Amino acid sequence: MKIIIFALMFILVNTNWLKSQTIINLVIEETHILNNIPSPKGITWDGSNFWVIDNYTYSLNKLSSNFESIDTTLYLGAKDYGDLTFDGQNFAIVDNSNHQVIKINKNNPLEINIFDLPIDRLITGITWEEPNFYISFEAGWSSQIAKLEPEMDSVSFVAFTMGTVTGLASDNNSFFYCSQKSDPKKGLIVTVKPDHIETIMYSPPEEIKFPTGIEFVSDSFWLLDFENKVLYKLKEDTTTSSKEDVLKTTGYILFQNYPNPFNPLTIIRYKIKNAGNVTLKIFDLLSREIAILVDEYQNAGDYKIGLNIDQLGLTSGIYFYTLNAGDYSEVKKMLLLK
Repeated sequence: MKIIIFALMFILVNTNWLKSQTIINLVIEETHILNNIPSPKGITWDGSNFWVIDNYTYSLNKLSSNFESIDTTLYLGAKDYGDLTFDGQNFAIVDNSNHQVIKINKNNPLEINIFDLPIDRLITGITWEEPNFYISFEAGWSSQIAKLEPEMDSVSFVAFTMGTVTGLASDNNSFFYCSQKSDPKKGLIVTVKPDHIETIMYSPPEEIKFPTGIEFVSDSFWLLDFENKVLYKLKEDTTTSSKEDVLKTTGYILFQNYPNPFNPLTIIRYKIKNAGNVTLKIFDLLSREIAILVDEYQNAGDYKIGLNIDQLGLTSGIYFYTLNAGDYSEVKKMLLLK
């Protein structure tokens, strides 16, 4: 697809426009071994107890208050279950075998309602933020968070995510999700607010291997570790958490295009820490690839691209551009106004 690049990439000297982000280190406050759950998948909190999906016995299990036993087990049938959440009355469980959400009344488990989801992607997380359910799902090159309408027959876009989501939670103000990177011992917990994405980064201790569920209760993160069959309570390490320059903490950053909104010219800037293969692509709201701006080996440094989007034949609306360099991946939104 032909596009006009009106300014070549070049090394930037001035870095005063670098933004800061909150870097919060998390440490383990509690460790609970789930001896009776061989394949823990998703987790939710009902206000009194945690409930965990076991994909080995295909069951929903209520953990005792001391985490040493299972108080209640509901057998669900052999399916590929994912995350779950609780809306104050019903459990909502993702069934990836049939692209459905199963709602089970907590007080009357025989009251079951099944909803066909309007998308056939892998659902990686579900959470409740009154008055709607929200899901995360794979969207080709990235993942998305979307709002489910009350009958679950349609979705509306909320945000793209960083990395592969392995659990979704909410505190009625923000969304939290685990972002799994290529190294299973590295990851992010990311906070998504209505107008921006604020990244809360952590380097998990060696004990945490493969998180498959997340919950946020009383200002604490609870992380479910599939590999070790352990539920961790994490808290902020106040001795090391601080606001730091992104340049010093990650060495990689994708900046907001300028101007934005734009028509038809805009500039995209980014920084890469290490030399390697770099891609910079444009997508529409349906995750369809619109253009490839960069696909080559690049040295470490700061780059910018000027773009004239007229020849792509696009209409006014929201588009996304994504940068991939090594294990780093980030998405930004831009608005075309004609």
